[in-house]
Amino acid sequence: MKLNERSYQIALARKGFSSIAVSIEIGIHHTTLSRWVRGWHEVPKNFRSRLAEVLEVNESDLFTETKVKNR
Repeated sequence: MKLNERSYQIALARKGFSSIAVSIEIGIHHTTLSRWVRGWHEVPKNFRSRLAEVLEVNESDLFTETKVKNR
């Protein structure tokens, strides 16, 4: 599943978090999160629920069933 960039940015703004703070909270490097946001990599299943939990949004609102971009 692909992270919906717009939904992610809205959730970040609501919480007042930076992407770096979110990446620390879920235990990943900030460049990994950046790759998810840009659609370069799919978010692994084991991180989807944690990311949604940290941002306090429904997982279904944060992710879409589309293919990742080819670089």
